[in-house]
Amino acid sequence: MILEQISSGGKLNPLAALSFERMCAAYGKTIPTVSTTRTFAEQEYLYRGYVAHKVGFNFALAPGRSVHEQGFAVDFGESAWKWLTDHGNDFGWIRTNPNEMWHREYKQLKDLHYHILPPIEEKGFLVALNDYKQDQMYDWMKQTTEAIGRLEAMYGAADGRNRVKSADQSRDLIREAHAGVGRIEKMCD
Repeated sequence: MILEQISSGGKLNPLAALSFERMCAAYGKTIPTVSTTRTFAEQEYLYRGYVAHKVGFNFALAPGRSVHEQGFAVDFGESAWKWLTDHGNDFGWIRTNPNEMWHREYKQLKDLHYHILPPIEEKGFLVALNDYKQDQMYDWMKQTTEAIGRLEAMYGAADGRNRVKSADQSRDLIREAHAGVGRIEKMCD
């Protein structure tokens, strides 16, 4: 798994790391983190402490089930919680457990500041998704990109002419694009 160093000292998946740094820029300084990517052994330690009800151990998923192990989760420092509540979702950092103010997971498709997906051939993007079914994801992205391209060709012609031949043709392409985005979004959630 490829991880990138972030300004707070931790490491994240490259996509999450880019978002984290964009978020820090909006925050005005490095956002404090308590925990970023964890090894299997670190997750196991936290899980065992949690199930044994040891003092100082919070909820932890079993090893192999935490997105911390994939580099898509951060436990943030308390001084940033209010700001993250107001702005974190806009950067794709979603609070997934209502009982944990500190824990957020990166969801690229929710990131309003990630305007354009990188080219689907870009090796780094596919490597960043290595915990998902890359071949299936690649096919869906390609189909979705093609459907959107056909829609743009029909509606966004440089000469301003609308090339839509029928409402059914337009509706089918829009349905195809939405279905592809939906499949990708489900895989990333």
